[in-house]
Amino acid sequence: MGLSIHWLKGEESGSDASALPPCHEPLTFVVGNIDERFSISRNELIDVIEHVTAVWSDVVGVPAAAYASDGEISVHLVYDEQQQLTDQESEFSSRIRERETYINELEHNYNGMLGQYNDRIATYQNESQLLQSRIDELNEWVSERNQQGGFNESQLQDFEKRRKEIDHESLQMNREAMLISQFTDEINRQMDLLNREINHKNELIKEYNDRFSGTRRFTQGTYEWQGNRKWINIYQFANIAELELVVAHEMGHALGLDHVENPESVMHHLMGGQQRGGLILSEEDRRALRDRCGL
Repeated sequence: MGLSIHWLKGEESGSDASALPPCHEPLTFVVGNIDERFSISRNELIDVIEHVTAVWSDVVGVPAAAYASDGEISVHLVYDEQQQLTDQESEFSSRIRERETYINELEHNYNGMLGQYNDRIATYQNESQLLQSRIDELNEWVSERNQQGGFNESQLQDFEKRRKEIDHESLQMNREAMLISQFTDEINRQMDLLNREINHKNELIKEYNDRFSGTRRFTQGTYEWQGNRKWINIYQFANIAELELVVAHEMGHALGLDHVENPESVMHHLMGGQQRGGLILSEEDRRALRDRCGL
């Protein structure tokens, strides 16, 4: 059973209708409050802001936005139930991945033991057949000697030698049979452990799906203003790449951009359809900023 993961979706506020067109003078951003429950430092958030402002500025070839220690728009990381749920989901996913790693190790060990077991069984069966052939040959020879009048001294010594060799081999075979039986018990215990762990993993996955699956609409970030005071609140992100995406979206609103239709666009009204692996502006994003700048 695989994980059923749904990306968290954000519904954002609109652009600042009172904002002056960008590109004539860059909008400046500064780090505001960071809730200590976020695993991110101020310097890391500064790096995010600098990267995002550079991506937007590259569209128009001039500094449309920039980080500044006295920036006019503050970026706050506000920890609420949305981020708490994301952290819980991340922790739960880690537990499932750890369980899967442990199960893979158990399966590897079990398969190795099973291979050894099959080899020992094949060797045991082959040696048992050889031993039985030697016993049959000795019995046939004894029967022939008895029919011909019995054993002389040399034949009797030969008989005792062959019988002792067969008895020794039989003892070794009995010991090997006992060891194989013990090995069988160990393999069965390993299989029971493997099955228990698989059942436990499936229970975790079911609990994960019950708790975290389904369509959830969250506000991951907002751009807000009151008079001359402007700020961005970021409520929820899973990693730095997603934080950059949310900051880029809200920064787009600060630059005066509205939502666009392309679901792969940073300025789409829902998050989840954007490309992963780096902050990439769509042609609709770029055109929106160029139009806003009058280019």
